[in-house]
Parts: sequence; structure tokens; C-alpha cells
Amino acid sequence: MANTETCDPCLITPVSENNQSYPFPLQNPSQHSLFVAHINGQSLMCHHSDVAKILSDSQFHALLVSETWMKPKLNSNVVAIPGYKLLRSDRNRTDKIHGGGVGIYIRDNLK
Repeated sequence: MANTETCDPCLITPVSENNQSYPFPLQNPSQHSLFVAHINGQSLMCHHSDVAKILSDSQFHALLVSETWMKPKLNSNVVAIPGYKLLRSDRNRTDKIHGGGVGIYIRDNLK
């Protein structure tokens, strides 16, 4: 299935609380810590490789993505990331306007 969306340059720039660019060292992680982040994806299809890099370079257990711009007919395998399961709620619009949709990538080994 061809991607018909026009992709803007990557807008994803994760930063820490002190505005240090990602990847940043996590302070005092323990076995009971849960590391979660959120990004506004503005098209998960367009920024899939950026999201995959963030997850491969990080210790995040979950990454929440708003504005996925995905539609129900698009198979999740297209935006799969090894080691993570994607749960999603797609935009529920029939017009061609971009926007909406949320998803969460959760580590496969999360118990």
C-alpha cells in the first residue's frame, strides 16, 4: 500500500527535563522503574524510522504517540518496531483532512 501523505521533515526532538538532547542518561534506574515518553508524531508513517531510532536508543518501556494520522485500513505491520507491540486507536474520520489517532508502543517483555 503506497503512502499518499506528504511527509514534513522530522519534527521529533526528545529532550529531558533540563533540555538536554536525547539520548540522555536516566538517573538512578531501578528494576521497579517504568520509563515512558510521549511524542506528537504528526504521521507515524512518515516518522516511523525516527520513532524506531528513539526506541532502539532508549530505555523506554512505552512510547505514547499522538497524532498518528493512521486509518483503520492500514495494517500495524507497516509501522511495527521489533521488540515492541503497537496498540492504536485510529482517527475516525472519512474526509481527507490529516489529524487524529493515538498509539502506544509497549515493550514485548513488559510484565
